[in-house]
Amino acid sequence: MKHLREYNNWVTDVTGNVNVNYGDKKPKLSDVVIEVIKFIEDNYDKIDDSLNGTSDSHIDFYNKLEFEDISIGVEDQAESINTNKIPYIHFLYRDVRDSLRGYRYDITNYDYEYLKDYFYKIYREFRKKQQEGHKEEYKSELQKIEDKKMKDLAKKMNI
Repeated sequence: MKHLREYNNWVTDVTGNVNVNYGDKKPKLSDVVIEVIKFIEDNYDKIDDSLNGTSDSHIDFYNKLEFEDISIGVEDQAESINTNKIPYIHFLYRDVRDSLRGYRYDITNYDYEYLKDYFYKIYREFRKKQQEGHKEEYKSELQKIEDKKMKDLAKKMNI
């Protein structure tokens, strides 16, 4: 039987494993994640709206911004049996010489899940806009085809 010592919000057993209990409250987002969300909302109109501009794990911005791409991912730290998966956020920017540079910042699992949902929401919005644009193109193409058919039919019947 394990001997447990209980403190305010964390419990440890005799082996030293610590289990954090947040109770009913979810942990707060880290400052980095809050700044990323603010940056995205401030520059929402500058998000690259091309087909590969957004996904559920990254957002591309047009040039001349502080960041050119913000992405999230999970990195396997060790190849052994006890693999630790470390979530991170990656920032891609242009330096003074206009070459691409980037850096990673480790985040918590809660931050990762929150950002993944947030990026997916943005991805869905941009895909919906793209699909609406494509619908208009398809309608105009279909109208051209119908017009051509009508002209051919009229020519065939000598009207």
